[in-house]
Amino acid sequence: MRLHLPIATGLLPLALLGGCATHHAGPEPVEGLVYDCRAPDGANAGLARILFNGQGYQPAGSVIVAGTAPAPRSTATLWFANREHALKAGWTYLGMRYHSVAPEQGRTVIWAADGEEARILSAAEEQGDETELASCTRRRHVDGAQTQEAHGGAEDTHRR
Repeated sequence: MRLHLPIATGLLPLALLGGCATHHAGPEPVEGLVYDCRAPDGANAGLARILFNGQGYQPAGSVIVAGTAPAPRSTATLWFANREHALKAGWTYLGMRYHSVAPEQGRTVIWAADGEEARILSAAEEQGDETELASCTRRRHVDGAQTQEAHGGAEDTHRR
């Protein structure tokens, strides 16, 4: 019995260290690109975060390139005003435009971005009239996040 005691005593610190190795004491990683937003009247509208799926900007239902598998329509997730919105890419002449996958109460949330600027809009499904909820500017330096952490670890693939 005494022969096994020194071995067990030596393994105890390793077991404790292994149990603590999975504990994360720092800030949680930031998902998506962070934007500072202003309401149409100039008031602070808080932050918006958008996380793209990393497939580039594909507004079509599917894109077929010879020799490759069809790419599905691009999707993104937008967090704004304490809500999460699932978005899909739509056609636009300039920049990017994503709209709600499942509109809520007859209104669609729209993320329209061009460069470092973005607008968050709300539109009635039937009439198509758009109301601006916020005008946003990308925040380049986010506390607790590295450049690629803020984009989900991927390079910026959202170029046309």
